[in-house]
Amino acid sequence: MTNRRNNKASGISAPKRPAQSLPSGNVQGQGSSASTPGPTSQPSTDNSAKHTRVSSEPVMDQDNILTPPASQDNASTSSPLPVDTNASPSAPDSGTSLDDSQHFPSNSVDKGKSVEILPPEPERAASPNVSTATIQSSLLHFYAAAAPSTIEGFWTHYKTNREACDVTDREFSSFSSYGSKATTQGSGDDKIIIVYFRSKPDMEKAITAPITSLHDLQFHKHDPFAKKVDEQLRTLVVTDIPLFVTDAQLKSTFSRYGIVTHCCTCLLKLYRTAYIVFNSATAMDQFENTWAVLCTGHCLRVCPASHSSDQRAIRRAHVVLLAGLPHGSVTTDLSEIAKEIFAKSVNIPFSYNSYNPKPDAYVHFSSAATKESAMGITCALKSIGLTWHKPTEVSSLCHRCGRLGSNPDRCASSRAPQRPSRPWSSNDKLRELYNKHLPPSHPAKRHNHFARPDNS
Repeated sequence: MTNRRNNKASGISAPKRPAQSLPSGNVQGQGSSASTPGPTSQPSTDNSAKHTRVSSEPVMDQDNILTPPASQDNASTSSPLPVDTNASPSAPDSGTSLDDSQHFPSNSVDKGKSVEILPPEPERAASPNVSTATIQSSLLHFYAAAAPSTIEGFWTHYKTNREACDVTDREFSSFSSYGSKATTQGSGDDKIIIVYFRSKPDMEKAITAPITSLHDLQFHKHDPFAKKVDEQLRTLVVTDIPLFVTDAQLKSTFSRYGIVTHCCTCLLKLYRTAYIVFNSATAMDQFENTWAVLCTGHCLRVCPASHSSDQRAIRRAHVVLLAGLPHGSVTTDLSEIAKEIFAKSVNIPFSYNSYNPKPDAYVHFSSAATKESAMGITCALKSIGLTWHKPTEVSSLCHRCGRLGSNPDRCASSRAPQRPSRPWSSNDKLRELYNKHLPPSHPAKRHNHFARPDNS
């Protein structure tokens, strides 16, 4: 009792532990009361072992923490550990022990982990029916435009388009529904300044009289969507344009069909696509039956921009492969064959690696009957026979000669022809004479063909 009082006075309390059976030779009532602790007390310790837990049981090996403890014969030796109530309800019952809880490591991914039960997500409410809404509102823009070319010397007062647009913004900023940003469109005499309002009365009021701050520039009602529809009726879509064809060549080619006002191109894998805009929609009438146009000897596929997706699909529905073309063939070489078999377009693709024409061509027809009739006609080009194939058979053709079942590594078309050697290639005397007497403008001397080759 004296030690217990001293411990309480010094602030030392014995750690608690589960109830155990009394060890032999330490029975209550034997010996002095100072050296005999109660059945639930621990042996007294000094201040240096304040945080040390003293136990008569062996300490569990941390390396074998996953090994369940061995069963003991005397069940009263130690009380069972408390069962973890936080264990996962989905854990299997067989083969589990008290150590298999969420506080012990496990080799299993799901074993010993509690399942987090999330609340069900609320269902998204359906949107209200727009047709039954009492108030129907929509964002409308009311456009107005003015042509500065109608004012003589207008652009002498402004260095850039932005300066003219800034003055326009300051003039129309008095209207609460003004869009706050004027833009320009077109070039030259076709250039216009476009503004918009969110209120129709403001737009009508803004176009009633010329604007003094803009040198009496008059704005008029403008419909940008009608202009887009009109431009689409005058636009021709050109595909399969080789990369080496320039914009100047495109404009020159299509100027035969009308006056080209605009030409815009974009890249599409190995080719370019162009949008040719003519000044009149009547120029598009001749492309209703024309599917292709020749430019620098190559085939360019054309289609009016106003055509629907079904009309565009018809132009690619009936196609067949004509293989076995000589090396370096272009579409112009097949013009006579295309005319005889009534082909609408003949397109020779380019190689991905060398960008040279392949030995096969895709031939398009207007109907299935015309295609079947053409496949029954035998064709030849430069004394070389050509063969017809389905487009799905292109992967089985040789990429060098275009023949079925040919090995590209042993293809005869890949072997370079043997050329006779030049008389000066191995004659040093002739080389010296040519270098001495031929003028510098001679092509062979200009390209340094007579230079002595390296000894290596």
